[in-house]
Order: sequence, then structure tokens, then C-alpha cells
Amino acid sequence: MNAEQQLRNRALLVTLTGERQRAELLHFLEGEEPQYYEDLLTKLDTEWQATPENNAPSGRDAIAHLHYTRGTEEFWIVEKGATADRCCWGITATDDGVTLCYFQLKELLEVDADLDLYFTPVTVGEILGRCVA
Repeated sequence: MNAEQQLRNRALLVTLTGERQRAELLHFLEGEEPQYYEDLLTKLDTEWQATPENNAPSGRDAIAHLHYTRGTEEFWIVEKGATADRCCWGITATDDGVTLCYFQLKELLEVDADLDLYFTPVTVGEILGRCVA
């Protein structure tokens, strides 16, 4: 892994993870299997770069690129905001139900929602089918 990608991975941690998860991942990057975690972060970086910015055409076939959890709540990012506040569009599944809406990535990170490191992108239709069924 080259130094440029390692720097991108560290910046990605700041963008996509809360303090607790970021500290854990930084610890793992210094541990016994750093290459495994570098590869994992490189995959997440690729997915983040592939996430379209807000106002991209969307519908049931749109792809959810990232997934976060907080207790029983789930959040899927379909489109990312272009500005620093990262107002994302996607799906939220909370005690109030399942909603297609805008939400702030910053707020998810402030409450220590966990980025699902092993999430495989799926369509909005697939998620809605699972959550509403």
C-alpha cells in the first residue's frame, strides 16, 4: 500500500467514523494485521467515492453505498452531500418507522453510530423490501 492511499484512509476515518470507532480502527491499523484494515478502508474509500452527490437520479434501483447502525436504528447512505455538513439522502429505520429522507452524517457521527465495515451495497428496493416486509 502506498503512502498516498494510507493518508486517504486516515482522512476517510475522520469523514466517515465517530470518535470511538475511529480510535478502534486506528488501534487496529497499528496492530498485528494492519494490511487487512488498510484494505478494508481502501474498499470503503472506493465506495464513498462512488456515492453520488445529492440530486442524482434515484429510485428503487438507486444504490445504498454505506450503512450505519446505532442500537436498533439503521441508516443507509444513497447520496452524499457536497458540502462539509454532509447532508446525505438515504433510508433511516428507527422506532418511528422506515423513511426515505435527508439526514446529517455529522449528527450520526456525533452520536457514535457505527459504520458497517462489511456492508455490501444494495438497492433501495432491496432495503425497503427487507424493512417493510
